[in-house]
Amino acid sequence: MAHRIAHSFVLSLVLLPLHVFAIQFRVTSEGDTPVGRLIVFLIKDGSGIDGKVPPISGPFWSKPQPMYGIDLDHAATNGSFTIDDRATAFPDAPSKLLAGTYRAQAALIAHHETGSWHNEAGNQYSDPVAFTASDDPKQVVKLSLTHETSPREIKPSPAVTLFRLRSALLSKFHHRDVFLTAGVVQPLDFDPNVHYPAVYEVPGFGGTALAAYERHNSRANSKDADALELSRKAYWIVIDPEFVHGHTLLANSDVNGPWGDAVINELIPALEAKFNLISSPRSRVIRGHSSGGWAALWLATQYPETFAGCWALSPDPVDFHHVLRLNIYDFDNAYVQNGGEVSTVRNGKATVREENRIEEVLGPDNASDQQWDSWQAVWGHRDSRGNANVLFDPITGAINRAEADSYRRYDIVDLVKRDPKHYAPMFRDRIHVIVGDADTYYLNEAVVALKEELDSLNAGGNVQILPGFTHGSIVGSPQAKQISRAMIEALK
Repeated sequence: MAHRIAHSFVLSLVLLPLHVFAIQFRVTSEGDTPVGRLIVFLIKDGSGIDGKVPPISGPFWSKPQPMYGIDLDHAATNGSFTIDDRATAFPDAPSKLLAGTYRAQAALIAHHETGSWHNEAGNQYSDPVAFTASDDPKQVVKLSLTHETSPREIKPSPAVTLFRLRSALLSKFHHRDVFLTAGVVQPLDFDPNVHYPAVYEVPGFGGTALAAYERHNSRANSKDADALELSRKAYWIVIDPEFVHGHTLLANSDVNGPWGDAVINELIPALEAKFNLISSPRSRVIRGHSSGGWAALWLATQYPETFAGCWALSPDPVDFHHVLRLNIYDFDNAYVQNGGEVSTVRNGKATVREENRIEEVLGPDNASDQQWDSWQAVWGHRDSRGNANVLFDPITGAINRAEADSYRRYDIVDLVKRDPKHYAPMFRDRIHVIVGDADTYYLNEAVVALKEELDSLNAGGNVQILPGFTHGSIVGSPQAKQISRAMIEALK
């Protein structure tokens, strides 16, 4: 729950609509001003966003709104900071704000251990303030950072345990304590004298181990006989994939550290020591959707002796000729390819350029923790500041060719092509991929490339591309509903 903070921060913002340069933030404090990223989010009336939605719920990817950000890069007492047209801005500098009525809200993000600053303690934000942009150069919109974030409250359940483990591998890599977290859902009709197999799930982008509570609650009203049988036969364990750069995809990374090794060699053994789990590859299966689907697929291919089966629904790009609609190998620019702007959403107006410019406001130097920056943090090299080397210039879109070529380390189709004897049997025997041919983010195009390569090796039978299903609706497909039964068979 948000609460009033002890010190009063006053944020003054001057916003002018057309070509008058007169925008300032003055942040003052009776106490210490923390280091962090100061962002002002706007929502324009008539933009199609519900008036009850707070601006700090942004960014609004399908209906982008103006945003401005600066770094507060040193702590100060009674500090004062100014933001003007030199700030990182989307879509334009504040002096070019279009005439109209807006709601403004400010956030000072000082604590950023996961991909969601809203759920971390100690970040500050203001109330929304309505204003009408005009030609008056003295117009001031005052925003006071009088609220503070706190962790999400969860109603405890005796059937769910949040298991937390200090990772020696990740702590060594980052030179500080780093913890792995998993949400452990006890089997229905649990017998303490019985040891059970486990279904491991990796949540999609923005998901955390708290999804374990949702899994527990949803089965109470389930009418799916196979799902209920699986709930009685196995633990359901949700692995938390979140870190400072967003979703880690649970891959060993130059930027994020050895997440794959930590999950396989530290987290799973610790879980099996703590709970009534059978410690055997034949007693583990893994699944995921979207970013979670890619993570499950990656763990299943890189640690093939760990799981009896893998089910990946609508996985993030498995072929980097198709990162959504971006081809990182065959073009020099990420924003314009084949004569037009590269889109990211089917039947939508979002583009790679637009999304990356928004991410720059949230956190320059690939530090926004959003989708594009998180991918670069997983697949890219580490720069001198500990962030990801840029795959492409965030302003011009120019692709860093050497960096792009290095991404082949994580390109699953490329890995299959280079070592078919190693990878083809995995897909033939125990890895399943399902995607809709109407996937909202064009993720089906990469899966088509995967299926074609596996078909040439007589190993593509478990890769299914279903007509008419989108990124979200695929989870309700008949094939997805059969996964529970398939897992029961795999765990025998």
